[in-house]
Amino acid sequence: MGLLKLPWVGLIAMAIFFTPALAHASSVPGANPDILFEYKDDKLTKTEKAQLESIVTFAERDVRAFFPKMTKQIIFTIETVDWDLNIVGGITGMATNHTPVGKINLMLSDYGKGGITRAIENGLRSTVLHELHHVASGWTIEDNKFGPGIHIATANEGLATVFSELLSGQAFDMLLDSDNVDEWIKEILTLPDDANYMHWVSGEHPDGRMFIGYKAGRHLIYRAMLNTNKNIIELSREPISSLYEYAGYR
Repeated sequence: MGLLKLPWVGLIAMAIFFTPALAHASSVPGANPDILFEYKDDKLTKTEKAQLESIVTFAERDVRAFFPKMTKQIIFTIETVDWDLNIVGGITGMATNHTPVGKINLMLSDYGKGGITRAIENGLRSTVLHELHHVASGWTIEDNKFGPGIHIATANEGLATVFSELLSGQAFDMLLDSDNVDEWIKEILTLPDDANYMHWVSGEHPDGRMFIGYKAGRHLIYRAMLNTNKNIIELSREPISSLYEYAGYR
């Protein structure tokens, strides 16, 4: 989940120059040998690493139960940052690859009271669920299975957000509906394919609106669920165009 004013150039560079040879399997009880971890710095304690790896292991198991065809091996790259990520539980992530190996970058904030431990406890599970949904669906930075367009990004982020909320039981205030989110979806459907991603999905629009695509996507998917009685797994298998149709926008 890439959010407001994060240094995306640096994050994408980190994904490109990722070195899987440095990744290792977890030693926590019940660890999955196909889940590998790479730590970009030494700021996490042994206890924090064990807690993180345990949460990731169980989250991956939960996601695979719904998406058994998700790529078998997944590598998590963990980096600590000093950004204020409190609005998303102290952590953000980015799914960079879905095949032949899934790759997810996690950025844990040591900002504020509680630091890294608080981020692991408050935001890790929901973030990992969100990013694993992207891996399972193929909505990743590289080898993306989908075409261009803010409406496609909006739907995919909506699917991952709702999936994460339902499995984690956690929703962040910054993603809750705005009063005119219905109009935002209609606006998104008129945009050209090359519309600015940061303005329309994960950052701040020039008019001051925040996280338009995430809020609109979440609203879109919950509305599609309500109108069709389809669950989030069923909707995750549907074409993007059908999601807008189910939600009443086409």
